[in-house]
Amino acid sequence: MKRMAGQVHAPDRRWLIPPALVLVALGIGLYWLHPAHPVLPFFLSSMLLLAIVAAGVVGIRTGVFGPVVIGGRPGRQRVSLTFDDGPDPVTTMQVADLLEERGLRATFFVVGHRVEQHPHIVRELVERGHEVGIHSFAHTPAATNFSVPRLQDDFTRCSAAVNAATDRWPRMYRPPVGLLNPRVMRAAKAGGWVIVGWTVGAKDGIRTEPARVVRRVTSRVRDGDIVLMHDRLADGKPAALEALPPILDHLESVGLRSVPLSELLGESAWGSPP
Repeated sequence: MKRMAGQVHAPDRRWLIPPALVLVALGIGLYWLHPAHPVLPFFLSSMLLLAIVAAGVVGIRTGVFGPVVIGGRPGRQRVSLTFDDGPDPVTTMQVADLLEERGLRATFFVVGHRVEQHPHIVRELVERGHEVGIHSFAHTPAATNFSVPRLQDDFTRCSAAVNAATDRWPRMYRPPVGLLNPRVMRAAKAGGWVIVGWTVGAKDGIRTEPARVVRRVTSRVRDGDIVLMHDRLADGKPAALEALPPILDHLESVGLRSVPLSELLGESAWGSPP
């Protein structure tokens, strides 16, 4: 993994795609030029290319489409707890309260249309010392099919909703479900948004037992990690509400402290409109 200043990036593996394309071209050429028209080389090279692209789309840590921030520099006994999918009119501030009872702050990646519905929650988060990043306006996996201009419009709408609530312009972006492609990378770069992944996923974005979330996080979290959790669940109470206290107990027991992303990464959470 690549380290820059206070950040850890997924390795840049964009170099994988050109040779895979060459292999596909060779497979096509062999098919048309050989009298027996062998299909296997074309099939295998195509499957390899599809596997690489699929890994890049669903694996934010693979670096197939370029480096993404996935952690902070170790050595300072810090981690960042981050929460996706809010704001929720009930559970978001409950999560914030649990953190603040320990004197801790976190970063919340919010969905634009929910910010418009509950601007006071986002405003209160910021007033209480938490940070806010964007998690798209509509929160749809179909966003990976959007054009670059449409993606930029989505990012801008979400950022504008946060700005209207807080008078601050968020710079950090986490793709819905962590899905990436070259258009997402270009749109974020053009508008000055920093794409933030994670090192440890709690896998609590669906209904699950809090005890499982605790085990997933506590067994893996290390100095410098970014932990992905959720402060909202579409069909019930998020597991984070029950899982967070024992997770915080574990962090304290191993000498780790949760800080907002700006402290972990040495990169401001706020900026100016593009």
